[in-house]
Amino acid sequence: MSDTKWYDRARRALRGAGVQWQDIATATGVTPSAVGHWLSGRREPSVEELTTIAKMAGLSLDEMCGDDPRFLTTAVDKALFDATRGLTDDQKRVLLAAAEAMTKPQNR
Repeated sequence: MSDTKWYDRARRALRGAGVQWQDIATATGVTPSAVGHWLSGRREPSVEELTTIAKMAGLSLDEMCGDDPRFLTTAVDKALFDATRGLTDDQKRVLLAAAEAMTKPQNR
């Protein structure tokens, strides 16, 4: 993803889908001003509100927020994210396969 902020991707996708801030406000039960705060990064919506915005934008929650560093909660998560930035897609697939193998229950 080229943008690092979820709200940059959301704004672009919402614009492309013809969704207005009032539409989001109505769907989430907040004011258009609150939506403006979210889509400018001044405030953070709840997970439910993020999910609604993603659906209205035609994006999955992961597509919209997946690589925004503000959603990484631990120092280890942040370090892991930073360490993988320069990897090629093939290298990322190998690393992902290794991580998935480590999390599968072991047959004993």
